[in-house]
Amino acid sequence: MTRVWLDALAREAIATEAAGRRLRETGGPLRALPPGPRAQHRRTRLIPDPRDVRAQIDAVFEETAGAYSYLGDWHSHPRGSVRPSEVDVGTAAKIAANQAVELPRPLVLIQPTRPFRIHVGISALGAYRWCPHQRRLADCELILHAVDRDIEN
Repeated sequence: MTRVWLDALAREAIATEAAGRRLRETGGPLRALPPGPRAQHRRTRLIPDPRDVRAQIDAVFEETAGAYSYLGDWHSHPRGSVRPSEVDVGTAAKIAANQAVELPRPLVLIQPTRPFRIHVGISALGAYRWCPHQRRLADCELILHAVDRDIEN
């Protein structure tokens, strides 16, 4: 099983963004950034702002001199399951097949939420990786990792 290490601050940012959209999906590239100012947040679908997302991915790549690149996306499932939907599977397949992306096994993190009267419940985050031979999203082990940000590399 593939292990996914997620920075605890990134985990917190995902939970905060998901809670802020109560009844609408949200998400973004795996840097826990929002999907851009012109993203369309619908009840069962998120349509990110492609130009903003591309700019975010390019900025991370440039800031890290190519050490970090696009690995996949995260999104919320308001009132939903942690399991990938058919749309999630189809999106992962399209990303994997896109030669320009150069990512044959994208990661997908899913944040289910439960909106209550005065707050939003945040459930466990699901992690999946595209398996091209099986044409499905397979479960990954998600490990939260606290990064010491005071240490210079």
